[in-house]
Amino acid sequence: MTDSAIAYANAVFSLALEKNQEELVLEELKNFLLSIDESSEKFFLHPKLSIQEKHSVIDSLNFNPLTKNFLKVLLDNERFDELKVILAAYEFILNERNNLAMVKIITKTKLSKENQTKLIKILEKRLNRKVKIETVVTDDLISGFKVVYQGEVIDLTGDSFISEIKTSLSRRHLS
Repeated sequence: MTDSAIAYANAVFSLALEKNQEELVLEELKNFLLSIDESSEKFFLHPKLSIQEKHSVIDSLNFNPLTKNFLKVLLDNERFDELKVILAAYEFILNERNNLAMVKIITKTKLSKENQTKLIKILEKRLNRKVKIETVVTDDLISGFKVVYQGEVIDLTGDSFISEIKTSLSRRHLS
């Protein structure tokens, strides 16, 4: 994350906090990003289109005034292209405030509700915070799962286990 993205995220978060709209602003910014396709992004980034034209599109959105004004500030300050990074920083700030850890679980098969619940309880105890998991199912794994949190990976996959065995066998063979 860039320093400017963190600064913008902190600014809009502090305003949202004052108005008790932290979750609302997050949701509206996420929805805005989801609704933008490549041509819409080109519109907002086009240097020859007037700021007034871009502002009028923002004004037409069914968002609260804080979200609209924030998007306009990004346009005015030529930071619109940083919106995804700013949103990530905003969400991180909100999660920290709520003592919430966002954890990604990468697995071969979908986890049962029971296993999700067990895993969440283990992670909450280990991280000492509430945990929300995002599960990614992929055919790239043989078995098991990976836990990804703040850039760290705990690899509990069959692939990792096989790799460890190969390494161990290679060392024995060379000795």
